[in-house]
Amino acid sequence: DSLRQEFDPDCPLVRGCVFQIWYPFDINKYKWICDTFDIVTVFCGMMLFSYYKTFPFSLIIFLLSQINLLKYSIKHVNKVRNGSSNNLYNDKRDSFKIRECLQMHQHCIKLMHWIQYSLKEIILIQYCSYVLDTAAFMIPTLTEDSLQMKIRCFAGFIMTVIQMYLFFWFANEIREESISLSDIIYNEINWINSNGREKKMLMIMMIRSQQMMSLKAVAIGEMSLHSFTKVCNIDNHLNKLIKVVLIVTGLL
Repeated sequence: DSLRQEFDPDCPLVRGCVFQIWYPFDINKYKWICDTFDIVTVFCGMMLFSYYKTFPFSLIIFLLSQINLLKYSIKHVNKVRNGSSNNLYNDKRDSFKIRECLQMHQHCIKLMHWIQYSLKEIILIQYCSYVLDTAAFMIPTLTEDSLQMKIRCFAGFIMTVIQMYLFFWFANEIREESISLSDIIYNEINWINSNGREKKMLMIMMIRSQQMMSLKAVAIGEMSLHSFTKVCNIDNHLNKLIKVVLIVTGLL
């Protein structure tokens, strides 16, 4: 629908989410300009939403899948080793597979640094967006008189909280899964019977995996489930503050 379309201001489905554009000319005479502006506005909104919402989610899930593939490869090295005989060919094959795992781990770390460098400002924007979105939905839920508006705002609040929880949960999973690699190397691989070269590669991977990978935002820090509780606490204090202001000003 066009941004210039007439709407009923009493309809609870459009209150607060529909706005109109004022044009300094006759819109019937230059309708193509208005339609072009509508298309460009919607396209820019979709691109902005995809950039700071969908794109970080996609990269986080991709990195998490790479870490899980690395864990599977490490466990597969142990199965190959247990089923192999002590000959030169199998020793070379085991060394090659361990080296592949080490290279995969290095690629995961490089990917993590690239995501961190590219998205640290976007993650900060997303963090602030979650705080403002949840507060914006929660305040009308507490102050609106219309039951339909309360239900609509509460549904938006629940969907925002779920989306926020999934974002921080996936970010927390990167932390947990990356540091669990050291336990898998120590417990799943028969490293005691490995040769010196293999032990060095396993030791390098084990020591590096003890330093967890984590997404960080500018001026906030690491993204984890602890950050989710921080956002909820900020929303709680913000709602209390705005409610007090509304009571003092007589608007509530």
